[in-house]
Amino acid sequence: MRCLLLLITLVPSVASAIVNIESMRVDTEREGASGSFSLSASGASGNSDTSTAALGTYIQNRRGERTDFAILTYNYGSSDGEKNVDRTLLHLRHVQGFAPRQAWEAFVQWQKDEFKRLSHRGLLGGGLRWDLNHSGKADSRLYVGAGAFYENERLEPRAGTTDAGTETTVRGNFYLSLQQPLSENATLASTTYFQPSLKQFSDRRLVEQGVLFVEINTSTRIKVSLDVSYDSEPPQDVKKTDVTYTTGIDWSF
Repeated sequence: MRCLLLLITLVPSVASAIVNIESMRVDTEREGASGSFSLSASGASGNSDTSTAALGTYIQNRRGERTDFAILTYNYGSSDGEKNVDRTLLHLRHVQGFAPRQAWEAFVQWQKDEFKRLSHRGLLGGGLRWDLNHSGKADSRLYVGAGAFYENERLEPRAGTTDAGTETTVRGNFYLSLQQPLSENATLASTTYFQPSLKQFSDRRLVEQGVLFVEINTSTRIKVSLDVSYDSEPPQDVKKTDVTYTTGIDWSF
């Protein structure tokens, strides 16, 4: 079992319509059950009173060419006694290898984000996944995925908006995930997602996450990440672009 404890978080992450599942995968060849747990908290008092907390669990079961995993995350925050973050995510995925370095995957996902007016977002989809890493280095990886999903999304009404209600669509789902060692103790990782609506291509979502890991010892590493997410047609009172950066320490055993 692998546990990750985020001990220091300078800036809490901001939710996007796209969730970076690749960054949460435990990339292990070990048979049987494994998983991770993450927990972060931060706060301030004085001129402003703020607090944030986030927790997440990852459970994986691997049997030969078959891998099943589940992800559950929850984020909560408040400022001056008023709640300003409340979001939940549940993701279940099945991955089945069928040829060398190739697999098909199927998934279901549910999420909500109160402060982006998202009371429900359900996904059902699948696709193909290719392992393109031929470097032979254990710490290197290069994955490409292509597929589609059915999306059911419900927005809550809010004063000054007219787009509340339920909308369904089918989106393409394309991603590129890579990881490259820079030195003996530093690794750079990047994940890019592109999810256009198959009904209207101008309705598209994009996210890029870059992460630098610096290993302190075999069980502790510093993590610095930058996330940029874009939604061409967000809810009426939500900005199209989010930029988030986080700094923390991962502890594993």
